[in-house]
Amino acid sequence: MSSRRMTLLVDDLNRLAPSASLSGLEAATRAASWNGFDVYHIEPDFSRCETAEAALCNVPGGESRQAVWLGYIPTPERYAEIYRAAKIKGQILPNTPEEHARVTEMEFSCPALGDLTPATAVARSWEECLMSVATLEFPLFVKGNVQSLKGDGWKACVADNLDELKTITERLFRSSAHSRGKVILRKLLKLRSKETTGLGAPIGREYRLFCYRGEILTRFYYWRGDDPFGTLTDEETRDIEALAQGALQRLDVTYCSLDLGQDEDGRWWVIETADGQFSGMDPRCIPEHWHRFACRLQEESLCSESEG
Repeated sequence: MSSRRMTLLVDDLNRLAPSASLSGLEAATRAASWNGFDVYHIEPDFSRCETAEAALCNVPGGESRQAVWLGYIPTPERYAEIYRAAKIKGQILPNTPEEHARVTEMEFSCPALGDLTPATAVARSWEECLMSVATLEFPLFVKGNVQSLKGDGWKACVADNLDELKTITERLFRSSAHSRGKVILRKLLKLRSKETTGLGAPIGREYRLFCYRGEILTRFYYWRGDDPFGTLTDEETRDIEALAQGALQRLDVTYCSLDLGQDEDGRWWVIETADGQFSGMDPRCIPEHWHRFACRLQEESLCSESEG
């Protein structure tokens, strides 16, 4: 059986501002191309092309293909429209719109994860924030439904009192890209760490895993550089894999990334989840990840072909 080509949809990199994220997208695009993906650039929003059909006008239709989308996190509406338009052309993205939302927005992922993740509350207003404080207590890690303000430093994410909480939540509610109208309050987890970033965030013992259909494809230390606590022991590796499998069963999503962290008592937690199509990756892992991912998609495609 011969291998089949696959499709990579990439937000038009020429329209994105230079950044580490853009460099990662460029590297991933090259790696995917080397591993059998045909690359098609699409508009990063609908401001010029107006519709999903227009955004995919250069993408061929016809035979059914495995497809993957790379870019920055889209709005739920944009993801649903691109998913639908791609499917009409026979280009099948790994996650349905429902799966995409389940791992992208914490109001959905945290209830699904339950006790595998720190205690969490979702607030749609300042009044709901006040109600949550009574249950969770300070200090709290505060972020939007999709993203935090960690780029502005640790104090933009952690509140020790009501005044700090109000300052952070007001900023989040003003930014729909971060919050989508909802703020997430979490019991602050004390992760194992030895130092902090220049912005004051503790560099915890955290790992990011990319998983496809319940299989861990790639795992790497979350922060730049190497794990200051050394290589994971066999026992720690088993703990991480068991936690990941438990999370994947509860989330029931095809392709995702999981951020796992170890607290000061040695327990591992699920910190965050995301759609694997829009998650950053250690540059050192990109070539091997796309090789494994392509092989897995090829196996699945050929199996479906033989069954048909």
